[in-house]
Amino acid sequence: MKKSVFLLLIVSAFSSGCNSPLLERKGQQTSYSKSLSEAERRPDMSSHGYIYQLLLGEFTIHTGDFSGSFDIYSRLMVDSYDEKLLKKTLNLALLSKKYVEAYFLSKKLCNLVKHYECYARFTAIAAKLDLVNEAFLKKADIMHLVKETPESFLRSISNNLAFMNASASSYARVLMAFKGLDFFEDVSDEHSDMLAVLAIQAENYNQAINFIISQTKSKGLNLPLVRLLLTKAEKNVGPDVLRNWVNSIRRFSGEDRQLALWEALFLSELGHYEMAKKVIRKFYVSEPNDHQVAFALGLLEINSQQFKKAQKIFSDLLLAGYAPNEVNFNLGGISELEGRLADALIHYKAVRSNADSQIYVSSQLRLAFVLSKMNMLRESLSILSALGSSHPGEFIQISLIKGDVLVENGKYLEALDVLGDAIKKADFNFELLYARSLVAEKLGRIDIIETDLGKVLEFDPNNVEALNALGYSLTNLTERHSEALIFIKKAFDLMPDSYHILDSMGWVYFKLGRLDESIKFLRQAYSQVRDPEVAAHLIEVLWAGGMQEEAVSVLENSMKEFPGDENLEGLVGRLLK
Repeated sequence: MKKSVFLLLIVSAFSSGCNSPLLERKGQQTSYSKSLSEAERRPDMSSHGYIYQLLLGEFTIHTGDFSGSFDIYSRLMVDSYDEKLLKKTLNLALLSKKYVEAYFLSKKLCNLVKHYECYARFTAIAAKLDLVNEAFLKKADIMHLVKETPESFLRSISNNLAFMNASASSYARVLMAFKGLDFFEDVSDEHSDMLAVLAIQAENYNQAINFIISQTKSKGLNLPLVRLLLTKAEKNVGPDVLRNWVNSIRRFSGEDRQLALWEALFLSELGHYEMAKKVIRKFYVSEPNDHQVAFALGLLEINSQQFKKAQKIFSDLLLAGYAPNEVNFNLGGISELEGRLADALIHYKAVRSNADSQIYVSSQLRLAFVLSKMNMLRESLSILSALGSSHPGEFIQISLIKGDVLVENGKYLEALDVLGDAIKKADFNFELLYARSLVAEKLGRIDIIETDLGKVLEFDPNNVEALNALGYSLTNLTERHSEALIFIKKAFDLMPDSYHILDSMGWVYFKLGRLDESIKFLRQAYSQVRDPEVAAHLIEVLWAGGMQEEAVSVLENSMKEFPGDENLEGLVGRLLK
């Protein structure tokens, strides 16, 4: 309806004695449908009354009161079989989420129209109301329409279910009803793509992948359908299953780069970087100008610690002008990992503020950290302060990095204040509480450690990191070693293969004077990871146990592996003296 005509009708209604469209009642605005007198509510099929009701219904729609408009239109079509009026009333019932009324209106309309679209909507509404079962399509006498136009019927049902924001169970009921058809096999062979959509929305992913493979075999690859499956399923299904699905589709689709990229992604999430590289390298070799494939391969090279290969790929992409912000960020990361801090600085600075927010914030955080490592603390803190002003929503990550920067420069009290302010602002955040407890340990503040880690354990009693950290701090900072053992032992029971926890077990047993148990755990930790702190603990316990020769051997090897480590150098002066 044109605006000018609509306004003209409003004026006509007012001149006929109609009240103001919104009446003040007890300080609240009420809709037209609620302000009508009982006389006005009675259906008036005379020309003037009928037009007035239509006008009132239209105006109520424009105010957004679909429920009120539905009430008006439903009175108008009580004894009516006008197709347009029925459709309008049905649409209003759906917009108002009055699905029971919509069901009966839809059934009335289908008896009048006899069209697949009407029956598809009727079936969708019935599914929303849990009324669809295996015999529904037969009972509703619409099998002939399904048989004549199965694809259109399925698509219309799916669209109507989506419009009503139907649950997975509603889609499942429709799919079950179709499986009960005598000619379901013919439908599934010919229209497996539409059935796959229903199965995906029904969260029956195994059924969906079977339909997709059938579709791929008979009609070729349908990438949007595969994307829908992966997008919907990734929240409930692990990367191993997703990878197997994609691999199964690839067997029947031929070589497709997008499928290969997806398979590589899931392989990388599983830590199978070499397998992931193998999947996409052929596309990189055959299409060297395919920058998306090259970028994906570069990320895989970083994850597999092939930094030289990754740098070559990203440098070529930078020359080609592809995704300069993302490429510079990754080149900065490679340079930082290799200790080329000046190069890292250049690349991180090259990431512009118009980049993706996550990339820009991450690059600025890394830039601040690199500046700190280069003894440019003032510049580092300046960048973090500016970032906090421009991205206040990222204050947790900014505070964590600022705390790390201050700790690296020996400013423990300032780091404690920064993290404390962030904790007050965040109310509760595990990362912030854990980070402050680590700073507090350096200051010997067992009170802060117990408070912060206690809050974490109150929220999550089985938090392994908090259990181990609290037990280790009690071991080092107090004489409450028996209590410390309780926390560390619980962490060990939850994660017995962690070298951090094995080290804590060995150290607390040493403090308790139980050398044999101490040596057993420390040997196990040291055999897992060559860590200088674990080595220092093992050396000290071996020495205390009278195994000085072995202790010296471990010390010499560790100092070669970790030259300049303060834990090891401290042992040299203390034990050998």
